[in-house]
Amino acid sequence: MWAKRPIPWPLRHRLLGDRLLRVSRRWFAARWYEQALGPDAPPDTRARFEDIARQGFRAGAAWRLAPLVTAILGEPDDAPRRLDVPTTVLWGDEDETHRRAGTDPESLAGSRCETRRIATGHFPDLEDPDAFAMAVSDAAARVWPVPAGDG
Repeated sequence: MWAKRPIPWPLRHRLLGDRLLRVSRRWFAARWYEQALGPDAPPDTRARFEDIARQGFRAGAAWRLAPLVTAILGEPDDAPRRLDVPTTVLWGDEDETHRRAGTDPESLAGSRCETRRIATGHFPDLEDPDAFAMAVSDAAARVWPVPAGDG
């Protein structure tokens, strides 16, 4: 399961993880963005993401990783393959967190689930909004094609 590989066990533990993240959240956020945005992310992009996280922390935000991981670990690995509605997984190829976990986006594909790779990290909608919008538009057009003469 991908969540076990890149996330150290102390952070997956509810009490210990919450305490560690509370005292070291800025350091962990910076390490997370290094991995999630990928090695080629411009420094100003990483700085923007880290600044947003710091603003949230100053306003009282908490980073509750353990409950998220617990919920994810409760899901079966093949859940995307079992979807019976058209689904597109947009996959940021530069996301080191997925690469380190050994996750293969093509393993998610099924009869109604396809994957599409985008040259971004973990946040394609924020890192490259135009590429993200094009990918969403393309996926929607495959599900709801525009009849000839209506476009």
